[in-house]
Amino acid sequence: MVNRVLKYFGISMPFEENLYMLKGKELENLGFREFIKAYGDNIAVLYKNKYANGVDKYNYFKKMENSKTLVGSTIDGWLINNNGDLELLEIKSSDSNYMSSAIEEYNKNGNFLSSKYFFKYYVQAQMQLACTGLENCNLFFLIGAAPVNCKIKRNNSLISKVLNFVLKCEREVFNIRTEIVKNNQVKLLISNNIDNDTFNKLVEEIEELVVKSDFYQSGVEFDWINEFVEYVECVDLEIKTEQSAINLECSLFEIKNLKAELNKIQNENKKKEKPIKELLKIKIDEIMRKYPLINHVNYKFKEFVFNYDPNKRAISDRLKGLLPISEKVFFFNNMAFSNSSRVPIQRGHGKKIAKENWLV
Repeated sequence: MVNRVLKYFGISMPFEENLYMLKGKELENLGFREFIKAYGDNIAVLYKNKYANGVDKYNYFKKMENSKTLVGSTIDGWLINNNGDLELLEIKSSDSNYMSSAIEEYNKNGNFLSSKYFFKYYVQAQMQLACTGLENCNLFFLIGAAPVNCKIKRNNSLISKVLNFVLKCEREVFNIRTEIVKNNQVKLLISNNIDNDTFNKLVEEIEELVVKSDFYQSGVEFDWINEFVEYVECVDLEIKTEQSAINLECSLFEIKNLKAELNKIQNENKKKEKPIKELLKIKIDEIMRKYPLINHVNYKFKEFVFNYDPNKRAISDRLKGLLPISEKVFFFNNMAFSNSSRVPIQRGHGKKIAKENWLV
């Protein structure tokens, strides 16, 4: 949304090619080779995107409302099969077990809602079909030991719904643009003399307006499964007798309620976990501040064997003990650290409740 606001004033965020993008392009080349290896017998012609000076060769746009091109699509490639039909090719790479499961489920029953990441790729493929006017897209995954292809068929009803959200977003962007004009910030935005610090400050102010906007706030709690479940292909289940239908409905409601109760308990546990995780972070940060450990080095201190990895997503995994954690823990009533960068000092007498749980 920030970039869209800036485009109203003829500017955009600076483009910087990073390692993530370069890796993606290299994986695309591998994806093309694997796709040809798997489906080459049914391909007459295959055209892949060519990058020149950071510009994509194949860009397509969907015109909406007075020829506005609010939706654009850069495709990885397109092909002509042996029947003369045109198809798109979109290459993805993932090592996620969740993605593997979602791909398998989609190929079995067409459910594209089992993973929010697969759903994102599915919508991307649908918008590419909308922009190009084609009917089929090959969503080709480099995943696991062997690549997997998902055939995405154009769904006009789903596309219309997505475009409706795009229009709502654009209206919100225009409102933000109007707010900027009111505050006379537009003079700075369109000025050729704007320096980096001023530009960054304006971008931060735009980000604040975006976060406060109704569209953004509605997206925070967006129930994407309920919004799009109607577009999953289903078979109507017909029950012969009315009583059997009632019994099935009751059973399904009971299962739904039990799952809701289970989710409630799990969410309550998350709330209980939060203060513990916050305290964990404080303690780990304190150790790193006083004792500058080297990342990914296995340390041994008395009975503790551990290492530090700041990139771990779970806080509890960042300072990780290598020994099994027992059910008992060991705490000192009054524990303090000296200014030394080597040895913790204990004060007072403590009770033994497990030593290993100093690290979790």
